[in-house]
Amino acid sequence: MRDKVLEQVITRLEEWAEWVASGSGLGLGYPRTSLEYRLLRGAYVRQNQGRALLAHHPAAEEMETWIREMASQSPPMAQALRCHYLTGGGLRDEAQKLGISHNHFRMQLAMAQQWLAGRLSATAGGEKSCA
Repeated sequence: MRDKVLEQVITRLEEWAEWVASGSGLGLGYPRTSLEYRLLRGAYVRQNQGRALLAHHPAAEEMETWIREMASQSPPMAQALRCHYLTGGGLRDEAQKLGISHNHFRMQLAMAQQWLAGRLSATAGGEKSCA
């Protein structure tokens, strides 16, 4: 069961990264993906303050909320997660960008994924009390 939840987290993180990338036009007012591409993928598209278009993706938006919560509790985990999923490159390069060792980066990334797995499990099964 644990591996299945972790696979779901990784899949949702990949979707979140794609969603984040689709809404960022590097300040030029243009999204990274075309409107046609997003419509072909079946995304609902809404206007975002008259500039870049951002697809409505509830699962990615939920992931963004959790990652922001994680950042308030453990900034290094959220930084490792964002670096890995949003910038790409190898783990060693990503670790170097953050100025930490490769092993420390891997540990932060794994802890972040497990943190999100806990949130996903709690949401999917309804938060259960030990009492």
